[in-house]
Amino acid sequence: MPEPLPTPSPVAKVTLIHNLDATTALGSSCTFAMSGSVPDTATLGLIGEAVVAVWIDTLAAMYSEDGTLAAVKVKDLSQPDVLPGEAITDSAGTRSGALPTLGVCAVISRKPGRSYRGSRPKSFLPYGVTADIVTGNVWSSGFITDMQDAWAAYIDGIAGTSVDGTNLGAEVCVSYYGHPTIENPNPRARNRFVSTLRDPPLVTPSIGFLLAPSLGSQRRRLKAV
Repeated sequence: MPEPLPTPSPVAKVTLIHNLDATTALGSSCTFAMSGSVPDTATLGLIGEAVVAVWIDTLAAMYSEDGTLAAVKVKDLSQPDVLPGEAITDSAGTRSGALPTLGVCAVISRKPGRSYRGSRPKSFLPYGVTADIVTGNVWSSGFITDMQDAWAAYIDGIAGTSVDGTNLGAEVCVSYYGHPTIENPNPRARNRFVSTLRDPPLVTPSIGFLLAPSLGSQRRRLKAV
């Protein structure tokens, strides 16, 4: 089993901002180990520009031509006081066909290098078109294969990115909560378990991912543009 990275580890959170229509957007995030020079907001923005280029080469083919990638935001999680960098773009998907019903997503689930409390990290991606959906609200086998290949290429394309001495490495998983404690603020009430906030968060390598065969939904993260 891979050992967790040293903590606190510099980690870059990369968020793709997808415009699904004229009024609705969806953010999809993943995290990467980071090393080298400590980035400022401007450097994080340049990293975002590099991610846009990777997205065009890898994931644009999985996104409907009816949608666009509006921006990429990059946040240094080890520097909470530094503003994220942002690369503004207007890159359309290249997949022929209409977007599925608003809120339908392809869900990528990671496998952390060690067990920890909480669910596995996931990315909710508004990819695929109506023709990729088969009976029973599942993705076609062809789409699953193509999407997993495209996602692997996207992750590999970001790993190794270097801008002004700041280097991105392999994808990682970040756990913010540890073992629960028993809390009883009211002696007359039942005891309840409360998760303990990790300080610093636990960072561990991602050792694999899987695309869920069934359609996912992330309506609660949709927001107005």
